[in-house]
Amino acid sequence: MRKYPILFYLSLAATILVLYLLFTGSSVLLFQIIESPYLPAGTPLTWLGLLSFTTAFLLGFSGLKSANSKAIKFCYMLFKIAFIMAILWLPISIGLSGNLSNSFGEKTAFQGGQLAMKIFWVNSYLPVVLPLISTLLYLIIKLIKKFKN
Repeated sequence: MRKYPILFYLSLAATILVLYLLFTGSSVLLFQIIESPYLPAGTPLTWLGLLSFTTAFLLGFSGLKSANSKAIKFCYMLFKIAFIMAILWLPISIGLSGNLSNSFGEKTAFQGGQLAMKIFWVNSYLPVVLPLISTLLYLIIKLIKKFKN
């Protein structure tokens, strides 16, 4: 974070804003950006939220990449994987749903169907869960090292 404090705080602010909009179910998420094909504001805002969330973790724990412990480097690698998944979230989600609003139905075909929806949710949760797991692992490693010394 020392190199990019402004980007870190902007990422944090964007994350908080998007979380607020998502948790309150704001009508802003349904605002129509493009009429045909239908693109609600919620799609790019969710993507922004995933990108800013993973960016905040990546910048907040940037010192981990120069760590001498393989376990701590593994934690940093999980942050990078989450960031890459956040970047790819939009194209993967559009490919799975077959539309820009990421809506799924009871189709028998894969695209837009139930299996695609399950993959979509995994694709949506992993960029959020990986940094949290990585942070927890990092804290456990630091605690173990503290008690060993």
